[in-house]
Amino acid sequence: MIKYYYKNAKGKITSASRNREGSTLYLLKPSNEELRTIAKRYKLDLDILTDALDTFEVPRLDEDKGTLYLFVRYATTDEEVISTNLVLIIYRKDLLIFIANDGARGMIREALEQNKTDIPLDTIWSFLDLVNSGYEKTMLKINKKINEVKRNLASSHDISNKTFIELVRFEDQLSDFLAALNPTNTLLHKLGNKKIAPIFDIEEDEIEDIYLENLQLIEICIASQRTITNIREAYSTINTNNLNRLLKFFTSISIILTVPTILSSIYGMNVDLPLSHRPDAFLMVIAIQVIITLGFIAIFVRNRWL
Repeated sequence: MIKYYYKNAKGKITSASRNREGSTLYLLKPSNEELRTIAKRYKLDLDILTDALDTFEVPRLDEDKGTLYLFVRYATTDEEVISTNLVLIIYRKDLLIFIANDGARGMIREALEQNKTDIPLDTIWSFLDLVNSGYEKTMLKINKKINEVKRNLASSHDISNKTFIELVRFEDQLSDFLAALNPTNTLLHKLGNKKIAPIFDIEEDEIEDIYLENLQLIEICIASQRTITNIREAYSTINTNNLNRLLKFFTSISIILTVPTILSSIYGMNVDLPLSHRPDAFLMVIAIQVIITLGFIAIFVRNRWL
């Protein structure tokens, strides 16, 4: 579907099915036929446009015959499923096109509304700033849940299997973010390149803030992944320590009971044994067992084996 966005007399963003001067073109899940039409009408590279249909395409920057093609991925949340989606921004001094799915529509409208100069480049900067804000908000939600898990581990020293699965999901989402943010960082760096910037009248100061925000998001992502790894390692260490203590306890009990068991076994044999003819032999054997057991307990407690 092809839409044209423009500002009406009141400065409000309005959509139309036909092009108007100063309009921004938005292709919503375009078909191959629509892409061929747009490529022919605006003299664009059809192969690059077709890449916008690839859901696994990574962020990158292409420049062809005075036209910039910016592939950007933005964070989305759909029914608690966090992922990234692709949007292709096509810029020429007389042209601005967005190719994306329905999830980007609101961001595109907001970027157009934020642009008070009506300069297409400013719309791109606003959109990229919104992309960074989307990542930041999503990562703040993830970090909030990670910190809750960390507090629970510190207080109860235990994590449920459900929580572990959730941590794995967070780690996967953060990896997905990094896979999008790192190439975007390279894209932003190229935009300020001396070979590209003068051609499209790009001022380095205009993208510096977006570039620095992107770097900060990458650092937050890495820090969050490191926190998840630390939680997993801490839980593993706690479990290993608890298991060692449990094994040490049962081993100590086994050793302590071994000697009394042997003594009981010996005096359980049907042969003549020392004290076997004394009427108080049973009490004496029990007393010896108690003394030996208490002696072992004292030794184990003193050496912190029990």
